[in-house]
Amino acid sequence: MGAKSKSSGQNYGRIVAINGPSPYLKIEAECIACEWCKYNCPVENCITFETVIATIHHDLCIECDRCIYVCPVDVIIPLRVAQPQKKGVKSGKTRIF
Repeated sequence: MGAKSKSSGQNYGRIVAINGPSPYLKIEAECIACEWCKYNCPVENCITFETVIATIHHDLCIECDRCIYVCPVDVIIPLRVAQPQKKGVKSGKTRIF
């Protein structure tokens, strides 16, 4: 079972969302744990694999959509319109490609 947002009570799949706006992405159970999303994310430790599917740490996500486009099985689903942040605004750590 996925985490539930305290503000709305909706199930968002594998998302860690404690504070802030509603989660932007959810990961469907069909995730194959290929880790493409993790390696293409510009924010360090935003996407982790603590179980057999990806976990998006919403508090670190800058809503850049890279994970959506690289997912080979299309299981990363946006829940609302993106509001991209400048690199490093939320986490202070980014990767440069």
